[in-house]
Amino acid sequence: GLFEMDKALLNSRSRTEWEALIHEWIHNEKDRWLITRRLLDGVPYDALTGEYQLKFEIPLEYDQIRRRCKTAEKQLKTHCK
Repeated sequence: GLFEMDKALLNSRSRTEWEALIHEWIHNEKDRWLITRRLLDGVPYDALTGEYQLKFEIPLEYDQIRRRCKTAEKQLKTHCK
């Protein structure tokens, strides 16, 4: 599906709550931006690769973006219990 994170889990909190969790637990600025765009805005990985390069002026491969999003997602899940 579009989200690796369970839709029910995603919908169990407001965007504001997710943003607070992301801000609190994702300690890298670029990863915070990535996971917010991916999880809360629903931007697909391929679009994120282009956005990332424009925003940070550093190219990042699709696989790297995907891996960083998944890692951030796992971190968030551990704090969602």
